[in-house]
Amino acid sequence: MPVPAAPAPAAATPGERQATIDTEKDTLAALQMNDDAQSLSSILADLNSADKEIRMAAIQAAVQFGSTNAIPALRTAAANDQDLDEKIALLKAADFLALPEATFGSGQ
Repeated sequence: MPVPAAPAPAAATPGERQATIDTEKDTLAALQMNDDAQSLSSILADLNSADKEIRMAAIQAAVQFGSTNAIPALRTAAANDQDLDEKIALLKAADFLALPEATFGSGQ
């Protein structure tokens, strides 16, 4: 006996869509404060989100996370991105993370 197809999900209202985006942005903000591979992986996964607002938040979260391990994913996303603003943001984030760590000493 064939299994009936699942009903198509109802289209989200603009309010529901924004609530989903806000929840994901909050999650990214929390993840950027961690220092573990799973958090970074979750942040980088959102670089492929269908929503531009989430992708941009993921770029910022990757920068705040501060790991050079994000550089390859940021550069790959930039190479595959057709949106010029996103491409620039991705490359700037990768370049920022590639900078040597600043040290402040007495200079002696």
